[in-house]
Amino acid sequence: MAESMMELPLLALAVQQASASPDATYLFVAMGLLVVGLVLFVLEFFIPSGGLLGLLTAVAMLGSIGSMFAFSTGWGLIYGALLLASAPFAIVQAIKIWSGSALGRRAILSAEADRVPRRDEDGEELASPPAHPAIVKGATGVAATVLRPIGFVDFDGARVDAVAESGFINEGERVTVIGHVDGQPKVRAVTTGR
Repeated sequence: MAESMMELPLLALAVQQASASPDATYLFVAMGLLVVGLVLFVLEFFIPSGGLLGLLTAVAMLGSIGSMFAFSTGWGLIYGALLLASAPFAIVQAIKIWSGSALGRRAILSAEADRVPRRDEDGEELASPPAHPAIVKGATGVAATVLRPIGFVDFDGARVDAVAESGFINEGERVTVIGHVDGQPKVRAVTTGR
């Protein structure tokens, strides 16, 4: 009983403090949610969360705007308009800064990735794309690897990615180009006459 008597003055004091300045409480909540949203926004660029941190950032920012509306409708409109107008600029600047960081450079493919030599499963360097005109329909070559249905075909010394029309084509078989699929020659095995 003595404990409940002690709790009543504390509860009354808390109610009195809350009722004395409810508007200031909403202002502090709005500023707190703004800080939480900004921290989550920064963390989104460094912690892979599948967009969860971005979603939480949006929720925190909307909560901040709602708290500012509870503080004052006029300030809520101004505050909400400023946050919504600055969001695209903040996102673009954050991406620019992040892409210049060491982590961003490792995460984003660059032109340097195109200069890295491709290697097959044995570690041997694969030929770079040919520096000659596209292989035309009707051209003949020899399968440099087994085409299952994709592999390499040697066209007069140029090793080119190609796709078989159907099934497999064994290494060493002569092939002819019958068309193109996504920029790659589509080939068919040349059958010898009987």
